[in-house]
Amino acid sequence: MKLRPPISDDDIEALLLGHLSPGRLFLVEVALAEQPMLRDRVDALWADQDALRSIAEDLLGEPVPARFLALLDDSAMPPVRRRHGT
Repeated sequence: MKLRPPISDDDIEALLLGHLSPGRLFLVEVALAEQPMLRDRVDALWADQDALRSIAEDLLGEPVPARFLALLDDSAMPPVRRRHGT
């Protein structure tokens, strides 16, 4: 029996972000197939990630309120007063 390196939190994060190398991805997928508790944990993280992405997509699809856009307009900003010597 060949010993495999343990699956770390960094491996799980890289899996969720799609940043695992092909070799490490294979090892993680084998571990997920062999360890139901690890698979359940990763499935829950996928669900959380999907829920957060859905919320962010909804928010990013909304227009930026005019009062925030006005903050970007330099002409609408009062002049900055500077103290002498600073």
